[in-house]
Amino acid sequence: MIASQKIAILYVDDEPPLLDVTKLYLERTGQFTVDTAESASIALQKLETTSYDAVVSDYQMPGMDGIQFLTKLREKFPHLPFLIFTGRGREEVAIQAFECGADFYLQKGGDPRSQFTEMAHKIRSAVQYRQEHKALQESETRFRALIENASDVIRIIDREGKIIFDTAASSRALGYPPDYTLGKSPFEFIHPDDHARIRDALSEVFQNTNPGIPTEFRIRRADGTYTWVESIGKNLIGVPGVDGIVVTTRFIDDRKQSEEALRISEENYRLLFERATEGIIIVQDGRIVHGNPMFQKLLGHPLEVITSKSFTEFLHPDDREMVMNYHQQRVRGENPPREYSFRIITGEKQGRWFRINSTPITWSGKPATLGFIVDITEQKQATEAVKESEQRYIALFDHNYSVSLLIDPDTGRIVGANDAACTYYGYPREDLLKKGIYELNLLPKEKVVNDLIRAKNEREKHFFATHYLANGEKRNVEIYSGPITIHGKPLFYSIIHDITARKRAEEALRKAHRQMQLLSGITRHDILNSITVAEGYLSLLDDQDTDHYETYKANLNQALQRIKRQIEFTKEYENLGSQEPCWQDLDLLLGSLDIPHSLDFHIDRCNMEVFADPMLPKVFENLLENSLRYGGQGMTTLRISCSASGDTLFVTWEDNGAGIPEEDKKKIFYRGYGKGTGLGLFFASDILGVTGITLSETGIPGQGARFVLTVPSTGFRKKSKDL
Repeated sequence: MIASQKIAILYVDDEPPLLDVTKLYLERTGQFTVDTAESASIALQKLETTSYDAVVSDYQMPGMDGIQFLTKLREKFPHLPFLIFTGRGREEVAIQAFECGADFYLQKGGDPRSQFTEMAHKIRSAVQYRQEHKALQESETRFRALIENASDVIRIIDREGKIIFDTAASSRALGYPPDYTLGKSPFEFIHPDDHARIRDALSEVFQNTNPGIPTEFRIRRADGTYTWVESIGKNLIGVPGVDGIVVTTRFIDDRKQSEEALRISEENYRLLFERATEGIIIVQDGRIVHGNPMFQKLLGHPLEVITSKSFTEFLHPDDREMVMNYHQQRVRGENPPREYSFRIITGEKQGRWFRINSTPITWSGKPATLGFIVDITEQKQATEAVKESEQRYIALFDHNYSVSLLIDPDTGRIVGANDAACTYYGYPREDLLKKGIYELNLLPKEKVVNDLIRAKNEREKHFFATHYLANGEKRNVEIYSGPITIHGKPLFYSIIHDITARKRAEEALRKAHRQMQLLSGITRHDILNSITVAEGYLSLLDDQDTDHYETYKANLNQALQRIKRQIEFTKEYENLGSQEPCWQDLDLLLGSLDIPHSLDFHIDRCNMEVFADPMLPKVFENLLENSLRYGGQGMTTLRISCSASGDTLFVTWEDNGAGIPEEDKKKIFYRGYGKGTGLGLFFASDILGVTGITLSETGIPGQGARFVLTVPSTGFRKKSKDL
């Protein structure tokens, strides 16, 4: 519809000028017709009388806002594309819109041309997606209807000889409850006198030596009576989605009765022949010598016309050679396919599809063939429609610019990957198809399997995850998944969007906001307090109190020094995170510390690099300052050591000073706690937190302080060479 006719849009906004300019822009593209409404209530009235392809709505409107409008609309129009177009940029509004069923969320503002171009693109995308989804559902419904309403019984027998699939025709024709036959041996329903013959036929199918000739036997109905059927088996063991023997069974009571009638009485035979619901023909010497009334009806000609012409004159030109070859082979006693399809030119000059079940007979003392014909034109058209739908989908999948994967929901294996996926993950297609989706996912396999189950049951379609690329890089991704059936196999179609940049931007924004709050607090509160102290001592110095002059002067200098340290900290903290983290040599970094000669200093060789903010040296400088400031006069020893345990590296800084009281072990990392600026350990913890490193204090009070840096697996590595 998008390519052949205009898309009808209902645009809802309480701003008439915006309604007008949006309508003008979209209709100017020649792809849209736009109807407008100034409130959600008016829009709901219009939806009752007018059909639209999509709805675009403002969020903040009097009476009923955009989310309330969407909720009302979804009650009657669950599949109508809906876009929120609003000036409110809050994340919670977007989340609420998508939770209520919005297809897209678009924020007002910015360049009008770009904004309306993006709106037009999202409208087209939403409408196209809804239409394709509807077409796919209709295609699957048709396919399911064909299977459920087929007159033939189709069963699958597994390697152990048990029935694992049975069509609805079995229940309809034999009277058993649905799924009654599953898990049972087919021999439980076959007449005992036919067991040996059927066992031989099945053995041939298992061994792939069966010539393709159907086998006739008697099968028991639910009421205990038997009916004649003929079955043909196909060995599909090992074929994904089947893995068994497919047995197609047709009920042939009518035919058996007709054969019996022929033996008993020509009159009985003629009665059956003329009243059969299938078309019946007898072909001899290249001509139709007899055709029952149903065949005459199917062909659209009376019997005298049919018998006056060659059989080939009624056949479609492309099928004549095949049909006549099969007929001649059957007359010669060979075994061509007994059942096949071909086209006949009917009285309306139309080529309709028929399925014939043909058998050799003797007619008036000469070889001939007897054919039972059914019009399968509608079935063929439906099958072709399903095939075309699958081909269109495969083409769309392969050429989609979005990273797309097909996943087996039962195993989690990747069974399809488009070019965009191969490029994104960095694997050749043959390597990517050997993997499970859980091998790309940072989440535990159990979590990924549970997500697959939720998606399979259509309880959840939207996921966030972290995926590995071939080069080991981790990327944040947003995944949209939904079930799809291809060649009869249920699969997941997953579209993956890389949101690493977005995640980093969000984290940077949160960090910047936190830094701004902290710097503002230091500037307004801490420095202002220190200035107040300095001004107080300046005022006291003016009183010319000579007895306390030196004390006041010293306290004034201390307040000024505190202001200086606070200002220096704001400059350093402002730079935190401004540069990308990098790999840093621990041995070089620790070896550059200015340790007083009075201390007994021990440092273990780490031979490690850590991935951290470039301000990492400041962490160890602050730890050294903390030991010197609070260790006390009894502190004589300082030790730094490294140890790796599993996928974690521990860097330990310990002294033999006074230690940290138990009640202060967590408080020392809070801003403002301590005797100095109260920012040193707080700052150190924030520097380490940039790359996920944590800092804790585990020493024993009275025996010394012990600070432990815990580095995750992604944050350390052995040095490439020993420097």
